[in-house]
Amino acid sequence: MDTITLIIVALTVALAIALSMAVILWTRRTYPGFGYWVAGVACGCLSSLLFLLPRDRFSPWLTIVLANYLLLAKGMLFLRGTLIFRGLSPRGHWDIVGSLGYVALLFWFS
Repeated sequence: MDTITLIIVALTVALAIALSMAVILWTRRTYPGFGYWVAGVACGCLSSLLFLLPRDRFSPWLTIVLANYLLLAKGMLFLRGTLIFRGLSPRGHWDIVGSLGYVALLFWFS
């Protein structure tokens, strides 16, 4: 199997997982925090798609900066969903601090 076929299959599986989790969220009763995990999986799938866009045709802001931010958002959403599932309150607004830290580092190194 060549690399292109492997990438297409992996993206298809990631998209199928994201869609099936969204359908489960909308049609069934799920446990607390599941919606955050669905959003995290969707962010991961979208960031994978953005990383694979050709950088000579699309803006680096789209293919690099937004894709990396979506990976950060994926981690933050998974963490928040896990805390809610375990019955712990998400302490403070660390997701906002993480987002602002990402933007600050982006401007610093740009």
